[in-house]
Amino acid sequence: MADKELIGKQPKRDSAITDADVDALYRHPASLSDWLPWVDYDESSETFTLEDGFSAAAMFEITGVSTEARSSKFLQEVQANIQTCINHTIPAHDNPFVLQCFVSDEDSLSALSRSLNTYTESHCRQTPEHRLLASNFVARMQRHFKRMTQSAGLFEDNTVTGGSWRGKVRRVRVFLYRRRELNDNEHIDPVTEINQVAERFVTQMAATGIGIRRCDDHDLYAWLLRWFNPKAEVTEGDLDRLTELMSLPEKQERAFSHDLSDLLFLSQPSSDGGHGVWYFDDFPHRAITVDALRRKPLPGHFTGERQVGDNLYALFDKLPEGSILSLCVTLQPQDLVENHVVQVLNSAKGETAEAMAAEQDAKEALKWMSHGDYLLPTVITLFTRGDSLADLQKRTNEVNALLLANGLHPIREKDELLPLDTYIRQLPMNYEPKREKVNKKSRLVFSSDLAKLLPFYGRSRGTGHPGLVFFNRGGEPLTFDPLNKQDRAKNAFGLVLGPPGSGKSALMVYILLQVAAIYGARIYIIEKGGSFKLLGDYCRYFGLSVNQVTLHPKEDVSLPPFADAYEMLKRERAQQASFGEELSANQEPSAYEEASLDASDNSDDDEERDLLGEMELKARIMITGGDSKEEAVMTRADRLTIRRAIILAAEEKQAAGSREIVLTEDVVNALNKLAVEESSTPKRQERARDMADAMALYCSGTAGHFFNRVGKAWPEADVTIMEMGLLANEGYEDQLALGFMGLMNQINGVVEREQYDHRPTFVLGDEAHLITTNPLLAIFLVKIVKMWRKLGAWLWLATQNLEDFPDAAKKLLSMFEWWIAMVCPKEEIEQISRFKDLTEEQKGMLRAARKEPGNYTEGVVLSDKLQCLFRNVPPPLALALAMTEKHEKQQRAEIMKSQHCSELEAVFTVADGLGSTK
Repeated sequence: MADKELIGKQPKRDSAITDADVDALYRHPASLSDWLPWVDYDESSETFTLEDGFSAAAMFEITGVSTEARSSKFLQEVQANIQTCINHTIPAHDNPFVLQCFVSDEDSLSALSRSLNTYTESHCRQTPEHRLLASNFVARMQRHFKRMTQSAGLFEDNTVTGGSWRGKVRRVRVFLYRRRELNDNEHIDPVTEINQVAERFVTQMAATGIGIRRCDDHDLYAWLLRWFNPKAEVTEGDLDRLTELMSLPEKQERAFSHDLSDLLFLSQPSSDGGHGVWYFDDFPHRAITVDALRRKPLPGHFTGERQVGDNLYALFDKLPEGSILSLCVTLQPQDLVENHVVQVLNSAKGETAEAMAAEQDAKEALKWMSHGDYLLPTVITLFTRGDSLADLQKRTNEVNALLLANGLHPIREKDELLPLDTYIRQLPMNYEPKREKVNKKSRLVFSSDLAKLLPFYGRSRGTGHPGLVFFNRGGEPLTFDPLNKQDRAKNAFGLVLGPPGSGKSALMVYILLQVAAIYGARIYIIEKGGSFKLLGDYCRYFGLSVNQVTLHPKEDVSLPPFADAYEMLKRERAQQASFGEELSANQEPSAYEEASLDASDNSDDDEERDLLGEMELKARIMITGGDSKEEAVMTRADRLTIRRAIILAAEEKQAAGSREIVLTEDVVNALNKLAVEESSTPKRQERARDMADAMALYCSGTAGHFFNRVGKAWPEADVTIMEMGLLANEGYEDQLALGFMGLMNQINGVVEREQYDHRPTFVLGDEAHLITTNPLLAIFLVKIVKMWRKLGAWLWLATQNLEDFPDAAKKLLSMFEWWIAMVCPKEEIEQISRFKDLTEEQKGMLRAARKEPGNYTEGVVLSDKLQCLFRNVPPPLALALAMTEKHEKQQRAEIMKSQHCSELEAVFTVADGLGSTK
């Protein structure tokens, strides 16, 4: 009853409270988000709407031009192109366009992790064992990426940068906008205008070699969420988890009152006017403004790699963690700027030193402006943060010292009049040129200097396809994929060159691991010394079939050179018929025989496989024993005799009804028959007999074991590893070449049969300098490899040096689109020039590659679409699988003994140890 009596009655108060006091309770406190300019994003036009509801802005992400090991001439050309873009791409208005560039390091490789996972899912072979291998590989790579991004870095790079090397992605974001008035009476609406200018800007940037991508509200939100919530409690400071947990809702899921700015702050920002800082998650943030240029900048001043003392690094590399650089350029009409300079000139009268200097500067400015070097109002700001005020002051001092040392004069924090306002006004899309009369932050900078300062220089990041994952010197991912059609112009054939100690073996194990995991490729390896045995064991561990073969007399291995003779005979008969002739052993060569020989010597990439030509080359190796002097006296008539003998051997064996393949002894018998032909001259008979005697050496003993037996068919396998064994020794070069040819024939049979499936075939010839010493092998490989492009089979040769490669290998190597050279000495660069035309830029890049044992090796990739310097920092597993030195074997043996485990399990233990020490 008492409650009912209170209804409608005013409670008694001890003190009077006014309506104004109550209104104050409902007032929305001032927030930093209220000052942010963007309110919405339009997907159809790809533009942001600013706070006036009328003006529009566009956002881009830039990938700078690679500056590693680049000449000053190259950088000057890039600078000139950037200056042209600034001067002529964006129109000048009284109400001008603004170009804002922001540089920040994202200390995370989560984007690479997602990209690798997606890429593997889309290419992985869909069998249980391949999926298991792929998932394990991706998981190991992701753990590797996590280790790389730890705050202390993965290692200290004492050789090149002189600092901590840490995995990250350097992001360069560009904003282009113009604030318009509703009643400005311009004939074009803001959205159409900004898109027209943006299109020209993108075209010009791409023409300069700068990568550029149009961004949307998800890109802006993800970036600023990390900026304004550096230590979010909800994820305990894990910014990767934060962007996943607090991802921007899709358009259809957004609330009616959706405001992008309001979503960015998970905790209320606060300010400290006394210290001139903003607090985000209790971390103090400060803006440092550059007051003037003390000297002319260098090309790529902030983000380009350049020599500083004994080290190579970019200025931005040395800034404190969490720093963000902003360059804000106002594209003001030059007549207005010129009027301003003239006013300075007219007022600079007097005999004082200051007046005379001002007059001289004004005259100089007018001179350069008349030559097309525009003067543009520019504000350079550096945002930095600290764990505390003391830490922020320490970092501020570091920034100021670094800027001064690089010709930039910062405003000291105690001299900054409006520090809080400066921070807000230099945020993305928030700068307003019309208010410059109040703030007076901008300084006139020549466009030639701006072209050096803008963060459009960087380090190479490859093509973005993570088929092969490497890094650059800044710790950014550098990825490319020879097996991806988009990354190659012609083919995926490759040569890997690396002298001893350059990390070539570890690189090849790493490449094969990625090819097996991502593509489930059919892999063939020809090697010496068991370098890839552990890789074979690893593949077998996941259920892949592995065939490991050693070329040794005790092993049941047969590589008959004439196994395809019946197929050859079938083709020869068909082609002979087109000439209206029959196959014969007459003394004089027929028109067809002459044409066939000429066709073998001048093969075309698009013709079918030349089986007879391949067999002739094998026979010539047996006849000459690989001796170049013997080969030099081989005549055209001798070659015709060899071809006739091969055809005769196939005809006779087929006529006898034998199901056995044509063996070397059958060709020897055919040569002996040609040696007693009555129609032949004594000289020809003697030559045929000599060739038969030479080939007979391959019909018995070790050579006969390998090349004169039917043997058994090689099993179908996911991975085949052929160890050269005995044939890698000195004196067996001819047999090694024949063995390599035999395996190529085995592979060719498989890829021809499987040419309609999606599975690629990857063939590695390791220690290729041992194999390719015979010029005839290079000719053979040209014949067989030219067809593989159509069959999805790719040959890669790895070698310590090119010195042993004969000049005849030039045609073969010219077919290889991909060249990877690891830490090459000067003499090896000259050897590369024997087979590949190198520009001075490419030679400089090759000379620049370095290594730091235990941490990384560098190399250069040269292809039709990609030329860059990369750093190989493979995951611990790849390193452990490549460990074949004696002390490394001893380490595994001790682990096997102490833990009672297999050698592969010992490899896993070693890999875990490597991961924990990094």
